Amino acid sequence: MSRFILMLVFAATLAVILIDGFGLDWLPVQIEERWSYHAIAFALMVFCARLAFPRTLIFWTFTYAVLLAIFIELAQGLLPHQDMSVIHVAANIAGVLVGAVLAQVWRRQVAPRLVSSDA
Repeated sequence: MSRFILMLVFAATLAVILIDGFGLDWLPVQIEERWSYHAIAFALMVFCARLAFPRTLIFWTFTYAVLLAIFIELAQGLLPHQDMSVIHVAANIAGVLVGAVLAQVWRRQVAPRLVSSDA
């Protein structure tokens, strides 16, 4: 059940990143253009992806997330009323790194303790 919830959070985070990244105006809230929001969104997405899909190698999760981060910013340079930002690319990649590290720490340190305390 918890893996299903992680999949839902991953899908929702990915949807928000894509919708906001391509400038669609039907989000219920306007996400402010701060680099920290970019980093947090990508960290949450990678963290949930690593835990929801444990058989996927970290290399592929990292590669797909970095490519998504770069693609979104490049696409924003092509859209009207949007501009590409190198700072946002760096924040996205930093978020990918943080999310991957947090997921590894969770899987190695926290998850075994939760399993052993349930027994």
